[in-house]
Amino acid sequence: MSLPVHHVGLTVSDLERTAQFYELFGGKEISADHFCGPQFDRGLGVDGADFDTKMIQVGALLIELLSYHEPTRKPYTSRNCDIGAPHVAFQVDDIFAAYERVTATGVESYSPPQMVTEGAFADGYFVYLKDPDGMSVELIQTP
Repeated sequence: MSLPVHHVGLTVSDLERTAQFYELFGGKEISADHFCGPQFDRGLGVDGADFDTKMIQVGALLIELLSYHEPTRKPYTSRNCDIGAPHVAFQVDDIFAAYERVTATGVESYSPPQMVTEGAFADGYFVYLKDPDGMSVELIQTP
């Protein structure tokens, strides 16, 4: 069975700040909502779930940003190698120009763009950036 992807969800500390971050990649807010109640407690497995969401569209990708008011949250601390660590990747035509544009706004990166020397993406480039909560966002330029 093959199912189409509807969206990717990311829990964030500040909806506005993170929505502005995704605007750097062409993101547009298409909806905003508030959710709470027993169906969300049960459905999410989070007692006392009370949260706001923003749906951000970047090209064909929908990113649901969730920010919980309750219960108390912990900051994101995973490294890229840790199990469950997410990242979102955006394909760009000129990785060096895209990198300069986003880092000029203060976005932190792990390194400058790196060349891929083997495998399916040999002669392409990638760079990992950090979103406002430290989650990874990749820019990739395919060969």
